[in-house]
Amino acid sequence: MSASLPGLLNRIERLNWILAIMSTAASGLLWQGSGMLATGVGAAIGVLNFWLLRRLGARLFERVLYGTGAPGNGWLIALSFLKIPLLLLVIWLALGPFSLAPIPFTLGISGFVVSIALVGAGTVIGSGIFGSADPDLSGINDPAPLDNPPDKP
Repeated sequence: MSASLPGLLNRIERLNWILAIMSTAASGLLWQGSGMLATGVGAAIGVLNFWLLRRLGARLFERVLYGTGAPGNGWLIALSFLKIPLLLLVIWLALGPFSLAPIPFTLGISGFVVSIALVGAGTVIGSGIFGSADPDLSGINDPAPLDNPPDKP
């Protein structure tokens, strides 16, 4: 069974939630309340970041694929460019004025990267735990609907 891109993204999102819960619980055991709070906030930011990244990317891809050019996607493009500075501002606020513990916070927010790496590794080695061996790329070279319209000779 081949993994589709939406299936891979679903696995990353699901594992992201699992790692967020596990790291927050482990931080509560290790650092008590303040560490648990910092890890939970970091994990929430990481989960929200992936959720937003996935939706923005899918919306942009869909609109470009079906013919809405750059002028119609201006707000999506602007939001995509503003996402990183906004993410950095939220991280700065969490670590600066709100004084969350930096190590537990980093543990929480890094679950996003770990979930991508684990699902990717599971897909490559075909472990059966995180995914199947090969993503379905069978139609990658097929012409897109916009590349070969019916009225084009």
